Amino acid sequence: MAPDTACLITNESAVPAALAECSILRRCTTRDLLDLGAAWGMENVLDKSADCIIILRKDWNATFEEQHWMLVPVKITLRQILFDLLLWKTTGIHRPWNEVCDPAKPYAYELVPFTLGSLVIQRNSRDKYGPTTDTFEAPYAKFPKLSPCGLHPYFVIFSAYTAFRENEHALKYDHMDTYALLKTIVDLWYEYLTELREDQAKWEQASWDAERAEEQEQVCEQEQAQEQAQGHGHEQQPVPPAEGNFSSDTLLDQPTHLENPGPSDQPPLVGQTDASEPTASAPDRPVTVCLQHR
Repeated sequence: MAPDTACLITNESAVPAALAECSILRRCTTRDLLDLGAAWGMENVLDKSADCIIILRKDWNATFEEQHWMLVPVKITLRQILFDLLLWKTTGIHRPWNEVCDPAKPYAYELVPFTLGSLVIQRNSRDKYGPTTDTFEAPYAKFPKLSPCGLHPYFVIFSAYTAFRENEHALKYDHMDTYALLKTIVDLWYEYLTELREDQAKWEQASWDAERAEEQEQVCEQEQAQEQAQGHGHEQQPVPPAEGNFSSDTLLDQPTHLENPGPSDQPPLVGQTDASEPTASAPDRPVTVCLQHR
C-alpha cells in the first residue's frame, strides 16, 4: 500500500497503520466469478477480480465486510448497462465487458448505507483556505461521489447485488430503484449464461453423435471387409464331395480305362456266357455208329 493512500470514505492518510486493503468481492465465490466471467466474455476473471481493492480505515473496513454499507455505480451507469443488455437480448448480439464499460475510464460510485444507524461521517477535504473536514449525517444524501482507481462497474454491480439481497430486511424506500436495476442486470447476465450452457450442451451432443456415427460406420466397413474375405476363401478352397456321391464334374475328372473297352470288357449279353469265366465240359456219351449193309 502506498504511503500517500487515503481511506476511501474519510480521506484520511495520516496514520498508514490504521488503513487496510479491502476486496469488494470478498463475499463472492470463485464459482460465481467464473460463471459471470463467461457471461461477461471476460478472460482471466479471477486475476482481474484480484485488482478490485479499495483502501479503508480499519473500522470502515470492518463495517464493509459485515455489509453495513456498500458501493454502487451511479444510476446513470446502471441504466446505460441495462439498456445495452436489453438491446443485445433483442438483437442476439452480445458485446464483452470491456466494450460495455471501458476499463481505462474512471467511474463514479455512491455510498449506500444499510445498517449504519445515525453514524456521522467526517471526511477530510481541502478548500481555498486549506485542509478542512466535512460532516455528513445519515442517510448521506450529500456525500460526494467516489471514483476509486481500478474498480470496474461489473464487479461492483455483482458485489452490491449480493449485499442488497442479504440486507433486504433493512432496505428503505429509497433503495428500491437501485435494487431493481441491480437485480435486473444480474438476472440478464445469468439468463445469457444459461443460453451459453445450452449452446455448449447442444454442441457437445452434436460432437458426440458425430463421433458415434463415425465409429459405427467404421464397424460396418470392417464387417463388410471380413465378409468379403471369407467369401474369397470359400471360392479358393472348395469342399471335396462325400464318398459315393459323385457329381458329373467329378466323374469327368476321374481317370478311367473304360474309354475304349475291348471285347472282354463288354458286358455279356443275356443268355450269353461270359468268355472270361470257365465253362463246364459236357459229360462223355457213347458214340453209336450205324453201318449200312450193301
